[in-house]
Amino acid sequence: MLAIPVKTSTSTTAEVFPKLKAALATEHAGGPAQQAALDSQLVSLCKLREAAKHAEKRGAGTDAAADEEIVTSLKRYFVSMCHADVAFGASMQDDASLNWTWRDSFKPSLMVHSRNSTFERIATIYNMGAVYSQRAAITERGNLEGVDAARTGFQKAAGVFEYLAAKLAPGLGALGCADAASQSPCDVSPPGLRLAASLMLAQAQACCYEEALKGQGVDAPSVSKLAASAAAMYAQALKAQREAPELAELDPSWARHLNFQEGCFDAAALWWHASALKALQAGNPPVANERKARLRAAAAAC
Repeated sequence: MLAIPVKTSTSTTAEVFPKLKAALATEHAGGPAQQAALDSQLVSLCKLREAAKHAEKRGAGTDAAADEEIVTSLKRYFVSMCHADVAFGASMQDDASLNWTWRDSFKPSLMVHSRNSTFERIATIYNMGAVYSQRAAITERGNLEGVDAARTGFQKAAGVFEYLAAKLAPGLGALGCADAASQSPCDVSPPGLRLAASLMLAQAQACCYEEALKGQGVDAPSVSKLAASAAAMYAQALKAQREAPELAELDPSWARHLNFQEGCFDAAALWWHASALKALQAGNPPVANERKARLRAAAAAC
């Protein structure tokens, strides 16, 4: 199954800290005690940023507990950035000395930057979804427990990307990130987020299908419906990718994979429907003919 790549930042914390400190000092200067308190808050914020950046260093061998810790770090940093935006206002929103720079996860050669810290928060949330998707994609699905864990992970990832898609529906510019919007990012564009969410939902549905097959007493009509739903969701993800000019440079293997999965689940839905008709075809030519037609269609879809 496919996973969404994490975004990586080229803005190091060592670079961000002194610039942020200088920006805040301009509007929030005070006595030594106030300056010491401000420095302490900034140090804590930067430590949270470094912990959140572990998402970018995540390796294939990262275990589930480590991934959970990474997600927790991302959440803590996001919340702290929200508090900082409220506390420090314009100093965090549009300072010429600050540049929050992130590589596009769908097009890593594209480095998108913004002076607005909102872009930093968007990237942080995005990486939560990416980590959820990566953990789900490598989860062993040989038993029901594994299938359930993978499905839950894909559903959580879908929730993150759907949340971002709703927030960014008006575009990055509407959130004060016009400079980032002018660089035409793929991953945090509305089409990119719709693709990510649709893909995660399709893979969660595929897990539902696998769960049904691993259960006791497989019910052919129900399994057919699950497969048909998975096919429809993969088709929706493929449509999202094909109809968006922003995603024209996406790795072509993604479209091939989505198309393949759509065909496989379409064939499975037809086969299971035909299987359900098998017990009804005796002495009933129309049902027998329908069953044969569905089996031929299943073979054609493969």
